[in-house]
Amino acid sequence: MCEHVPLFSQRCSEVRYRLGLTARDSDHDNAAAARWITDAAYNDHPAAHWELSQMVLKGDLPAEQPSDNSSANSARSVATLHALKAAELGHVSAQHACGLIYERGEGGVEMSQTKALRWFRAAAAQGDNASEKEVARLLERAASAPQNDANAQYELALLYRAGRCGARSDTSNEVTCARWLEAAAAQKHAEACFELGQCYDSGVGVEEDKIDATAWYREGAELGHGVAMYRYAECLRAGRGELKDVKRSNQWYLKSAATGFVEAQYKAALLCEAGYSGLPPDMDAAKSWMTLAAKQGHEIAERRLLRWDL
Repeated sequence: MCEHVPLFSQRCSEVRYRLGLTARDSDHDNAAAARWITDAAYNDHPAAHWELSQMVLKGDLPAEQPSDNSSANSARSVATLHALKAAELGHVSAQHACGLIYERGEGGVEMSQTKALRWFRAAAAQGDNASEKEVARLLERAASAPQNDANAQYELALLYRAGRCGARSDTSNEVTCARWLEAAAAQKHAEACFELGQCYDSGVGVEEDKIDATAWYREGAELGHGVAMYRYAECLRAGRGELKDVKRSNQWYLKSAATGFVEAQYKAALLCEAGYSGLPPDMDAAKSWMTLAAKQGHEIAERRLLRWDL
């Protein structure tokens, strides 16, 4: 019986909320509307908290605050409290509003670009296009001089790649993406270095250049990026962008495997099985790497382990 109480409470909250909307919109009874919607909000109904915030701002609900505040500031503070509660409960319009509140430092909250971005991101994650544009706007501000925030530059690059910054063509998005990746990579941002390497490797947003691709993979690898290590190992093995060096290639494969990259773990298993860099075969190490790869769902590794166990 108890397990049904939360669901029952939610349904009661929804009924109260609907009664409040009916009282306001059909009966034009703001007092009754306030009572019903406040009851719903008391039970954490997100839309009810949002409606209360709007009612306070419109003057349809009195704001009870200490008398040393002006009525306008009092109303904004109470409205902000309800908006924040609604946002925390997942209400998308409230999340967008909270982004604006924190960006401007309104409603008694301290201005915070970090919190503004967090709320805009939350709303954007629910498909709110307006919030998505706000995310891009704030990131562009942080990515540009004088802040030159590398994380913002990288995230902005990914937004352009996904076509979520309003550019008119895929080509324009790709070029802008590469430009922001260059900016972040220049500041030793490991993910940006790897992604920029891929851009040069495939000629997306920049002119294809295997030497530059290898150089950026190497930069990302040296900064600890597991997949960049694997790509750099492949470049060294093939002699692409640098002189062929199988011994160094093997070292980077193993370093990549140690970061947990599944393809590198499978490759490390093969190296250990065959022996590498003058070392004899090591089946214990091979099985260890193959097991790690199989646990991550690498199908060939799973089949290989089965054959070894026969």
